[in-house]
Amino acid sequence: MSIANVPAETIVEDYSSSAMYLWRRIPDRAAERRLRLDPADFDASEEYRQAYETERSIAPPHAMRNSIEHLEREYGGVRPYLMGAGVTEEELERLRIAMVE
Repeated sequence: MSIANVPAETIVEDYSSSAMYLWRRIPDRAAERRLRLDPADFDASEEYRQAYETERSIAPPHAMRNSIEHLEREYGGVRPYLMGAGVTEEELERLRIAMVE
């Protein structure tokens, strides 16, 4: 997404929202049972607390934030990292166009 000039914090938010979709893939958990209320805010059962922690750990915001910061620090960003790995400027431009269409 940074190839399309999406701000880092937007990328982090998008990544962490993917937990909503990944949650459906966890066995024995229906989408309707997704958990939004922090169990610290009320007297939640142990089962609820465990399920809440499982959901939170699927796509934690800090994981993407740390990845972006690492790429910035070590390579100067995603674009230089990908170019160093052999992706051409033309390929990056095609990717950017595909992402914004």
